[in-house]
Amino acid sequence: MRKILALILFFTSVFCHGQHLFPYRKADKWGFCDNTKKIVITPKYQSADGFSLCNIATVKLNNKYGFINKAGKEITEIKYTKWSFFWYRHTYVWLDNKVGVIDTMGKEIIPIIYDDVCFSEKVFCLKQNDLWSVFDFNGRKICEQSFKMVNPYSYQFIGVNLNDKWGFVDSTGEMKIGLKYEEIEGFTEQGLCGVKLNNKWGYINYKGEFIIQPVYDEINVFQKEGAWVKQNSKWGLINESGETVIPFEYDDVNYFKENLASVKKNGKYGFINKSGGTVIPFTYHLAFEFREGLAEVCFSNDSCGYINQEGNTIIPFQYSLNFGGEFNEGLAEIIVADKCGFIDKKGKTIIPPIYSSPYDYNSFNNGVGMLLIPNNDSSRDASKFYFDKHGTLFYED
Repeated sequence: MRKILALILFFTSVFCHGQHLFPYRKADKWGFCDNTKKIVITPKYQSADGFSLCNIATVKLNNKYGFINKAGKEITEIKYTKWSFFWYRHTYVWLDNKVGVIDTMGKEIIPIIYDDVCFSEKVFCLKQNDLWSVFDFNGRKICEQSFKMVNPYSYQFIGVNLNDKWGFVDSTGEMKIGLKYEEIEGFTEQGLCGVKLNNKWGYINYKGEFIIQPVYDEINVFQKEGAWVKQNSKWGLINESGETVIPFEYDDVNYFKENLASVKKNGKYGFINKSGGTVIPFTYHLAFEFREGLAEVCFSNDSCGYINQEGNTIIPFQYSLNFGGEFNEGLAEIIVADKCGFIDKKGKTIIPPIYSSPYDYNSFNNGVGMLLIPNNDSSRDASKFYFDKHGTLFYED
């Protein structure tokens, strides 16, 4: 099953309300411009990323990283040794091989003494001496106990592990569900969490009670349509009571998006609705989720196009397989002869496929995208560029 964690893969393009400032490259120096290419912050940096929701951008100078605001003022000394970005008014920062957390004023709220970091929308988890501690966004350690592993990507509770067993604490650090599970997923808004016990998966509630008994070989998290679970090598869909909604007859399944899910049966992919009815026949070598009314589907790795929810071809089968080819804000990345570009929902080329992609899942977000000039003898920093939905390229060589 293709499972993509909804974590942030392209924070470098998350722009704020108000004036958009685009990272602008002039030869090998980076600054910022507006949508007319008028320079607002003079290019002088080795690299620059987009302004975050906190009106702060990451910049690079002399192989060190720091942060500036929209006035171009550096809010920290440019001294950090690894890239990071501001999110939820905080960011982790690295000095040599140690990591800590600062706020938007550059104040250190968690000391830079830790060995590793992970985070969610509610906590930071930092590792020291092979044990993880959990902190809130004020820098307060919420658990006196440290843990072998943590899973902060969970609704309400935080997954913690000691002695190879998983349990859950709440935001105050109180142990709410004891350490007894072999593996866990995170809790969802439905209040259910997949857990593995005695080598089988089931679902518990916030009290740690099994709502759906551990009888499955593999599981997916719940969404409003239900949860995909695997038994005897086949996938089916169950509801929150554990009742089978869609029979166990699929070899591969994906999340429901825009009321349809791509599933594999007898070696081919098609699309079904939440009742299990076939909406688009099983004719494809690969099929991906619907996004903005269109889905990428392929007859082979070199014959991919886009269909609508009636199964009609909207964009011809003329592209190579792209695992990150979903539409976002009206644009999708396409691949032709190993080169990348972007098209709109009518198939019009916005950025011609003559560039390289910077990421495995490279999407157009919040009014901006990024690509790389291929076969460039310069560094990655001097070969990347940003563009807008009109195809304006924000660089000059």
